[in-house]
Amino acid sequence: ATPLFAIGMSNGGAMAVTLGAVGSSPVAATFPELRFGAVVSHCASGQAGAAAVTTTPTAFFMCANDDNPEVSNADAAANSAAITARGVPSVFAEHPASPIYDERFVRGGLTLADSQALAAELRASGFVGPDGLFTTPSADIAAALSANPALPPTLVGLPPASKLQVNDQVKAMQAEHQMFSDWARRAVSFLESYTP
Repeated sequence: ATPLFAIGMSNGGAMAVTLGAVGSSPVAATFPELRFGAVVSHCASGQAGAAAVTTTPTAFFMCANDDNPEVSNADAAANSAAITARGVPSVFAEHPASPIYDERFVRGGLTLADSQALAAELRASGFVGPDGLFTTPSADIAAALSANPALPPTLVGLPPASKLQVNDQVKAMQAEHQMFSDWARRAVSFLESYTP
């Protein structure tokens, strides 16, 4: 009797859409426990076949600058529109890029001083425009830093796990293929709207 929901990122997002379609599929009677109240897909359009039959409320939360070649925001928008056209609730939204701010990397585990220093170094390196938005994709930043590791000295001194966290934050700020936490409340609100 516990309500079920599915939320996933990338391949997990595609799987969430597929799970949502189980309730309307020919095997639905065989799997009555696989009925979902709602599903959320982050950074995945889902399978067109699943979107064509699902009766489960489905949200597509995409990244505006997704850099994964397997992801199509246009396909996600089309799938959401097809679901809505059948009278099933669906939401499509693109997460925008966001500007860097001095405290941003504290959420990745850095101290405030290190976060401030790293933000200043990224700006000074020419990766950030006057509006605070990154002007260089994260993959190109990584390549530039590999070619010249001394570019941001603060980053060079961080342990490997912290460097990965910094990369995740840069990808999130650039609205690339990355899970983003600032829409967590929006996702939960969507799921709660369809609690059976």
